[in-house]
Amino acid sequence: MIMGKTISVIIPTYNCGSYLAEAIDSVLAQSITDWECIIVDDGSTDDSGDIAKKYCSLYPKIKYIYQENQGLSSARNTGIRNSTGKYIMPLDGDDFIEKTYLEEAVNYLETHSDTKLVYCYAQTFGAENGIIKFSDFDYNSFLWDNHIFCYAIYRREDYDKTSGYNPNMKYGLEDWDFYLSLLKPEDNIYCIKEPLYHYRKKPVSMSVTLNDYRKSMLVQIYKNHPEIYTPFNEEIVYYRNQATNLKDEVAKLHQELDRLRKTKAFRIGKILTSPFRWFRK
Repeated sequence: MIMGKTISVIIPTYNCGSYLAEAIDSVLAQSITDWECIIVDDGSTDDSGDIAKKYCSLYPKIKYIYQENQGLSSARNTGIRNSTGKYIMPLDGDDFIEKTYLEEAVNYLETHSDTKLVYCYAQTFGAENGIIKFSDFDYNSFLWDNHIFCYAIYRREDYDKTSGYNPNMKYGLEDWDFYLSLLKPEDNIYCIKEPLYHYRKKPVSMSVTLNDYRKSMLVQIYKNHPEIYTPFNEEIVYYRNQATNLKDEVAKLHQELDRLRKTKAFRIGKILTSPFRWFRK
């Protein structure tokens, strides 16, 4: 058991009342005991506040902060700036963690002072079920594709060297944007190869909205970090995005073609035209 070390779990919530208790209970069940949990209610209109206050009345290590709706980035910043922990762990209000995650991550950071950040595999549940595995961290690849989830654990002192989560990332990718401020090419990153974080997949979620705004958020990331992306030719950035979009469009066309091939009209047409195909051959 780790003693004398503190980690702050930051739970932003916006109308997550149906799931919030599950997230808080997973913190209460942690094998490490010297934690604090700060719940930031970002202007919820459901019972999120009542649920959070009930837990606060029972457990002194849980704190509740209310703010007018300002978005996920602002809620995380509010929680972190009101925290006292040596380490920070963001936990979304509709997810939960395995009981060993905090201890395993803090143990590793305590014994590897050269490691900047620790995260783990994720178990998806809800609308989709499966394990999300990550390849070993590579900074150059990371510049173009985020492979660190939002629940990574890092030192508060490193957070204080940044401007925090940027509120202009309104439609997602705020974690990737923050990590670009936090990490340098020479930094060491460690991934626990176990699914210790449970990531809820809902039929309609922020990730769905993100698909509609992804290009604008990517452009915002490039604008937020000119010191990183300016050396890259703008055309390369543009065509990389176009290639990704084209790849997606081709995949959609293949799916539509497969669907059409399975329709009754297609099968009948194939039968009717078979003599002509034979004659042509």
